[in-house]
Amino acid sequence: PTKTDGTQSSKTTTVSVDPNQTIALNDIAHDFFGVGASGNANEIGFGSIEVRPLSAGTQNYVSSRSFVTTAAGTIGQFLSAVPFSAFATNASGPAVPGVPPAAKIPAILSLQQVAQSTRFQTDLGLVEGSGSAASGTIRIYNDSGQTPIKTVPFSLQPGEHQQLDSFLANQGLNSLDDGRIEITVDSAAGAVTAYASVIDRVSFDSLAITPVNPTLVKASRYVLPGIAELTTATSNFHSDIRVFNGGTSAAIVTPTYYPQNNDTPVPGQAFTINPGEVKRFDDALPSLFNIRGSGGSILLTTSGQSSLVASGRTYTRVGDGTLGTFGQFIPGVTPAEAVTTGDRALQIQQLEQSQNFRTNIGLAEVSGSGAHVRLTLILPDSKVSPSTELDLGPNEFRQLNRIIESMNSGKNTYNARITVQVTKGTGRVTAYGSMIDNSTQDPTYVPAQ
Repeated sequence: PTKTDGTQSSKTTTVSVDPNQTIALNDIAHDFFGVGASGNANEIGFGSIEVRPLSAGTQNYVSSRSFVTTAAGTIGQFLSAVPFSAFATNASGPAVPGVPPAAKIPAILSLQQVAQSTRFQTDLGLVEGSGSAASGTIRIYNDSGQTPIKTVPFSLQPGEHQQLDSFLANQGLNSLDDGRIEITVDSAAGAVTAYASVIDRVSFDSLAITPVNPTLVKASRYVLPGIAELTTATSNFHSDIRVFNGGTSAAIVTPTYYPQNNDTPVPGQAFTINPGEVKRFDDALPSLFNIRGSGGSILLTTSGQSSLVASGRTYTRVGDGTLGTFGQFIPGVTPAEAVTTGDRALQIQQLEQSQNFRTNIGLAEVSGSGAHVRLTLILPDSKVSPSTELDLGPNEFRQLNRIIESMNSGKNTYNARITVQVTKGTGRVTAYGSMIDNSTQDPTYVPAQ
């Protein structure tokens, strides 16, 4: 439960998952841990969940969707479980019993594209995961990034979860239209991860922002898939992007837009980004490429290795924005995070195709080489797994709309999982799912794991 010592207050349950099986634990806090079941108004119904495999096996994938139900449908956000190896820590020695100690890295987490204004509110979440107390510093930056505009200490009990609602506003930052939060762990013990939830103050749609350790990013290519600028009677999508330089030297970045289905690429004007700076491009396709009525991916390249963190938000404006927005956060992908021939398959889970939801799948080649891709639909309680195959050209982006409907025709499908595997070619592929509430049109971005 939130704001408690997790080593003293936790509740535990055990589930079994067969090889290649996906199990759905719906309404998990209530149905599996009894949270809210007692009727006690003072019961804590909020916190964090640790999933710990009790038997051998390293390829386990966990995801969640937290949402509110309205008269018009659901509004929610997706979170993948954070592997413990990705927590920020100064502790030495093996993080997990039986696993060799990792190389020492700076204990830093960065979250960008946060805001506190008349349009948006930001909540910040912190979790300690090792069972030891942790303390550190939260630094808030504007886009110039030279010095923090606010510095806030934090401390966590062993296993504690905290959510700091209206975090930026409570620091007196009510007019931070675009910002970045950096978290450092200063204590010798403890391990921390974080998230930000950026909430549209009109539509109440929430955007889950995941952390990145910029010191671990070394690449010369960064891809943002699912970027769009469409304004028609049936398609109303726009994309804002941010690029943060987490390195120690300035980087010259060249953007190129790749319209979906291997259409002609469009080069953009190169820009320079200084250390610690965030470049902001709202309505990215018109502002960077003077393009409208299109959707695809943006490739950002640097002449040498750099430490950039790219992110985007693709969203729908309701009433031309006067009634708010519904959108999804898109993390940028480097070639090292994509898969190629001989690698394990990517997993996209917690998908649905029904009268309530539809699912689209996005695929992008990120290395500049072609790839042959197999997509397999894993159906719960079925021995049959339909699949389809396609070719992706170098740097190609493709979105497959209502893919579950096409692969499992005429049937409602719940708790589905799609695997993405490169079977031929030297290209490297990333993927995502976008599960859309048919009533509210709120999309949930499901990154491949």
